[in-house]
Amino acid sequence: MVLFLLFAIYQAGVYFFIHFKVVTAIVNPAIGVVFGYFGSTAFHFLKERQQNVLIKGMFSQYVNKQVVQELLTNPDKLKLGGEKKNVTILFSDMAGFTTFSEGKSPEELVRFINGLLHEMTELIMINTGTLDKYLGDAVMAFWGAPLEQEDHAYRACKTALDMQNKVSQISQEWIQKGEKPLHIRIGLNSGDVIVGNVGGERHKNYTVMGDNVNLASRLEGANKEYNSAIMISESTYEAAKEFVLVRELDSIKVKGKTKPTKVFELIGMADDEMAKQKLNSLADYISALELYKQKKFVEASAYFEKCFTAQQDFTSKVYLERCKAYIENPPEENWDGVFVMKTK
Repeated sequence: MVLFLLFAIYQAGVYFFIHFKVVTAIVNPAIGVVFGYFGSTAFHFLKERQQNVLIKGMFSQYVNKQVVQELLTNPDKLKLGGEKKNVTILFSDMAGFTTFSEGKSPEELVRFINGLLHEMTELIMINTGTLDKYLGDAVMAFWGAPLEQEDHAYRACKTALDMQNKVSQISQEWIQKGEKPLHIRIGLNSGDVIVGNVGGERHKNYTVMGDNVNLASRLEGANKEYNSAIMISESTYEAAKEFVLVRELDSIKVKGKTKPTKVFELIGMADDEMAKQKLNSLADYISALELYKQKKFVEASAYFEKCFTAQQDFTSKVYLERCKAYIENPPEENWDGVFVMKTK
């Protein structure tokens, strides 16, 4: 293009001299074209470099290197201003943190939390998730942004199981040192959210917002009611059901929501033999839950008690207590089985 313009300038000068005996300056326009070309090239180079620095600075701490490289190669895939995306959100939190922290110095506690968060973050990165933020000893992450991931629910479920396995290893090490066992609770939910770069002029955070984010957080806390380790919503289960093994826990209304949500306990991946064995051991629970839904509380309580006795299944104990309460005070005719959570 530049050579064409230089040639055109030269030809125009020759044409005006031959036909009109007019001498035109061709050096200055030619220099202007050359400088314009190099100036434009430098501008685009600096703009692209600035964009690359922005992407690296913003995402290198939140996603793995492969994702950063993909964003650098295809920056059009990134929209920082805000967009609606279907993602899976994960919240994890340490159970019994107050008890665990008793007798520990601030330095020792911070060192432990940093070590735990490092391990959890590594697993999120390995499974190509996006680290959103740390909330004390809690972690928030999501899958499906900034890059599209059709299997984001599967990736989140796998990460949750990996996190529990890692915490189990760490807990064994702490028990050998005479410390209390360590447990974490995890909540997963999938759905549409608003994702983008949010914050003030000095500091912004690439994050997700919306009701589906709040629900994931509520499910993490709802684990306490059933003593479950990983609670997932129906939408997450439907998106990943080919790859995971679960048991239905309940239909619940979490604080701040008007519609009930069916929730499941994530037991393992579909190809995990130990997870299959655990699910088979809960056959009495599954039978009991169906009877419970039909308001056959006497029959259901027998199965729940059997499962609790044989498997020490805390969720069965929860339902056993509910059955006893409903046997004494039967629910209304329009009872839908939905349990209303009183706490976050």
